[in-house]
Amino acid sequence: MGANAITHYRGDTAQWAVTISDVDGVLYNISGCTGYFTVKKSESQTDASAVLEITGTIESEASGLIVFTATEAAVSGIPPGNYIYDVELRSNSIVSTVIKDWFTVTNDVRKG
Repeated sequence: MGANAITHYRGDTAQWAVTISDVDGVLYNISGCTGYFTVKKSESQTDASAVLEITGTIESEASGLIVFTATEAAVSGIPPGNYIYDVELRSNSIVSTVIKDWFTVTNDVRKG
């Protein structure tokens, strides 16, 4: 698993904050961008068959901060297992994948 791997308990709400910077650590201005957080069983699946897709909320354009919020309803139907996710920024005709790593869903103990 990579440095950006996520382990998530099935059905739990979550927020993932992502700060976009270049290779030198300089913050990237994400003005005019839309961010997507997509989770799939495999890379070959279409976006329509993703197990989770969240459109981010830009918290600070100048500081490159975008937040992705997963509700209980959005994640409760994802079976435990290993998945792959990415974070993608789109602006006009430009598409940039800024993170790609593993997303693991595990059962929690309480099934309320």
